[in-house]
Amino acid sequence: MFKIIVLILSFYLYSNAIIYEDMYGEKSEIKNNIQKIYASNPILLYTLYAIDKTKIAGLNFPFNENEAKFLDEKTKNLPVIGGWFGQGKTPNSEMILQINPDVILLSDTTKKLGEEKIKASLGG
Repeated sequence: MFKIIVLILSFYLYSNAIIYEDMYGEKSEIKNNIQKIYASNPILLYTLYAIDKTKIAGLNFPFNENEAKFLDEKTKNLPVIGGWFGQGKTPNSEMILQINPDVILLSDTTKKLGEEKIKASLGG
């Protein structure tokens, strides 16, 4: 959990940096003004909501009635894309393309699925 929080905070603390290295050692250029972030599992989604809910690009799952009453309307109405959080599910790659996030957050748990499986589900 600590690694996830550090990863998210690093995007904000070093937002002037242009090149980021992902968990597979690949370097990517990310624009300085990150507007949309797709968090690939519920823990990352909750953490992102706590840090800056305006950056959330899509949801992993629909919130139930008890959860939804504590969320703002904009967040509740975001598209449900799915995610990598067990039960053999993967996010809808077409939906990810539609929301066009600036950053996709993955956890160490997701990394264990394997680079090729993750990239294949993202269409890459």
